[in-house]
Amino acid sequence: MSLKEKLIFDNNSLYLFYLTSFRDYKKYWFKTVLSLVGLVLSISLVTTVAVYIDTIEYYLDKKDLISQVYPQSYVSHQRGSIKNEEIRALIQKTSISHGYPYKNISREIEIDGSREFCNIVGVDLIYMGSFLAQNSRTAGKDAIFLVSNKENASSEKLVEIIVDSKSYQVVSVYNSDQLIPLVVMDVSTLSSIFGFIQIDRLYVEDYQAESFDGSQLPEFKIIFST
Repeated sequence: MSLKEKLIFDNNSLYLFYLTSFRDYKKYWFKTVLSLVGLVLSISLVTTVAVYIDTIEYYLDKKDLISQVYPQSYVSHQRGSIKNEEIRALIQKTSISHGYPYKNISREIEIDGSREFCNIVGVDLIYMGSFLAQNSRTAGKDAIFLVSNKENASSEKLVEIIVDSKSYQVVSVYNSDQLIPLVVMDVSTLSSIFGFIQIDRLYVEDYQAESFDGSQLPEFKIIFST
């Protein structure tokens, strides 16, 4: 094949490609762009989901703040909450002699002038206070703690939070794993601020959980430590 014939063949091949393929892409260029964008987004979505799964699994393997201090077993109610009089009934009619209350709510509050979504828990602060304070002194029952992963958080620093237009001075505690700010207070303080009179769980020692007989109070169940 001569050079001239080869050039003619190449030109014809390019023209044939234009007629069969490129012209269609040119005609439907918008659909082509959308297809490419969809492909890129699909790859990005798969990558993002994989990263989130790894992150979730990482934090699921970590114990939360309550689990580090409270016993692992707890009493719960089929209704989902436990009233004060029901706690008295548990003590009178079962092997449970004492327990540690737990109440969890979520609210948007103001922290140092910035609105943030927080988890707020009510606990037995006398039992948990020294752990939160991170020193030897026992925290007062009316103390409030803010646990967050902010670098400037310190157990010696007081931070202002505002709940329903009321200001409170809280002790800031740094925890690198605390992605969502956690406000911890005694369950009685939580009740006075938010008006709750029921708790979610009553944590008990393992020996009490093992000997628990709920035949007289079938609405309660024990969740054992794992």
